[in-house]
Formats: sequence, C-alpha cells, structure tokens
Amino acid sequence: GDIILYDGLLAVYKHSLDLIFYVLAPPAENELMLNVALTAYMDGLSLLLRGQVERRALMDNLDLALLCLDETIDDGIIVETDATTIASRVSRPRADTTEIVINEQTILSAYQTVKEKMAQRIAQM
Repeated sequence: GDIILYDGLLAVYKHSLDLIFYVLAPPAENELMLNVALTAYMDGLSLLLRGQVERRALMDNLDLALLCLDETIDDGIIVETDATTIASRVSRPRADTTEIVINEQTILSAYQTVKEKMAQRIAQM
C-alpha cells in the first residue's frame, strides 16, 4: 500500500481493479498498523466476495463490505487484523441446510408419544 500525508491526515491506500481503499488517521498514528488493518480488511473482503473485489461486486454486497469494515475497525480502533477471522464473523448464514428427515421410524415414534399421552389423559379422568 501507499502512504501519503494529505490535508493534515495520514492516508494509507491500496488499489484493487477499479476501486481504491483508504484508511485515514491523524499523522501521529502508526502507518504500519494502518497498513495491516487495510490489508486485513481487503483480504477479508476478498474472501467474502470470492476474489471478485471490483466496483460492481462491492455495490451488490455493500452490506457485507460494511460489516467487514465494522469487524476490522470499530469507532477508530483496530479490533481485528486476521482476514479469515473477519470473514468468518461477517459471512452470511447459509440457507437452512438441516433437512428434517421424515421416515417411518419418526412417524411411528410420534404416534407412540401421542398414544401414551392420550392414555395418560384418559387415565386421569
């Protein structure tokens, strides 16, 4: 990444196809740490977007990009610098992959439970 001092702020930036990512901070901040945070953010974003870090993909997944940024930097404090951890905290939950298997044993078990409960209710009367 490149580092410049612009308008009284330290700017660390990186290019990715048709995008430029910036991290701005006061001049007294550690530019190496800012570079690490920016790299972690971009790598996490790359994992989430499956390597397609371009303007169109970013706009289509802006929610993921903003959540990724929130997991990297919170209120001006760098909270995570591991791209894999960032991506795992942000990734969308998969569609319900837990399939309910209904077979004869399941139906028989439910029938037995209902039969026992009905017998208990009748016995209480």
